[in-house]
Amino acid sequence: MYVLENPILNAPAEDAEEEVMNEYQCYVDIDEQIICVMLTSISSELQRQHENMNAHNIIMHLKELFDETRRTERYGPLRNCSTAR
Repeated sequence: MYVLENPILNAPAEDAEEEVMNEYQCYVDIDEQIICVMLTSISSELQRQHENMNAHNIIMHLKELFDETRRTERYGPLRNCSTAR
């Protein structure tokens, strides 16, 4: 969940401690695994739109996309009623 809920970590400096480098590499590995699972579970059109994003950005974009879709479905009929008058 950490990878999904937080923006990607900045790469550590080349002279960073080994523990910091290992933590960053673990984060990157998990991010890549999550991206693979996410991309295989969505349509090919959405795959193309998200193939160059990290897991956090994919989640944020999909939330935004589907919130907009839901809002349109919910309020679209109201908009049509007001124009029919």
